[in-house]
Amino acid sequence: MRMSTELVRPLGALIVATRNNSGNETMHLADFNVAADGILSTLKGDLSAQADQLRRAIGAVRLAATGSGSRQDQVSVYEPVRYDLIAIRN
Repeated sequence: MRMSTELVRPLGALIVATRNNSGNETMHLADFNVAADGILSTLKGDLSAQADQLRRAIGAVRLAATGSGSRQDQVSVYEPVRYDLIAIRN
């Protein structure tokens, strides 16, 4: 399985939860963070373009999730990141 794919499912769940104000955002963000931490550990020392894209995607989601923006602001960050992750070849 590609590393970027491991982030797509929890990020998709986070997008849906955030859009629907379901109250499950914290759980889905935790799932995303578990996957992201595993990937970041694997990427240590990897200076490739794909590794950089993954690091930036993870950072963008984490920043949006902890920022003071609205739910719509968060989704407007999450969705493009999700498309970027799908496009990454690793």
